[in-house]
Amino acid sequence: MSQDQGYPLSCQCGHISFKTPPRSLSRGMAHCHCTLCQKQSASAFGTSLYFPSSSVFPLSPELESKLSLYKHNDSESGNTMYCYFCPKCGVRIMHSGVKPDGEMREVMSFKTGLIDGKELDWPGMKAKHIWVRSAVMPLAEGWECYEKYPDGGMEKKEEEERKGKE
Repeated sequence: MSQDQGYPLSCQCGHISFKTPPRSLSRGMAHCHCTLCQKQSASAFGTSLYFPSSSVFPLSPELESKLSLYKHNDSESGNTMYCYFCPKCGVRIMHSGVKPDGEMREVMSFKTGLIDGKELDWPGMKAKHIWVRSAVMPLAEGWECYEKYPDGGMEKKEEEERKGKE
């Protein structure tokens, strides 16, 4: 499939179904071990695929009308996390962050478990492990791990990687 195609994504019940922005815009994948991701995923971590916020927002009126929203204020960063989920099956779909000054964070994330498993190159994504200070499972030697977020956030780390390839 072409890099310009988005990933097909759907919730458990099928009420929410759409494509992500083009694959070529992906900013990478991360397994987040923070306590919030543990709770919302009901697992040891949550896995997300990152895209520029500007490639997703504003949401189409059709998609926005189908999603429900939970807002979480993060006391450590001061950001507000917008957590979008399906109102019928309750599955978390995506997250976006808003900084204390009201500006949207540069990247947002889709929950990767909602992407058709045959579509995503899991081994090739080389996911980072973030917020590992809260990890409840052993982390293998050699994995790219960060106590919290990579220095400067996901945006800075991905930009540095792109510049290194040029």
